[in-house]
Amino acid sequence: MVYWVGGRQFACELTASPGAKPPYAGRHLLSLKCDPDRILGLRAEHPESVLPGYYSDGRTWVSVDLDTDLPEGLVRDLCDMSYDLVFSKLPKRVQREVAGE
Repeated sequence: MVYWVGGRQFACELTASPGAKPPYAGRHLLSLKCDPDRILGLRAEHPESVLPGYYSDGRTWVSVDLDTDLPEGLVRDLCDMSYDLVFSKLPKRVQREVAGE
């Protein structure tokens, strides 16, 4: 399942195949755009739950394992951050269209 804003992806939910490379194999993942400064802290705080982005640039994307004990509020905050980061890079015209102006 891929989530878009203004024609650009901000999230992707997937289950990696059991044959995928570790540490992704068989995990239920949500990949999100993330502030690069926040990625290192998240990965240090939640090493089993927050991974480099699956099939994306690990410097600007993270994949969170939805089957771990990550706080729901954190996952929501990361979704909001991802949306905001992608939205802020859209052309102003597209931002206005998305906002319904």
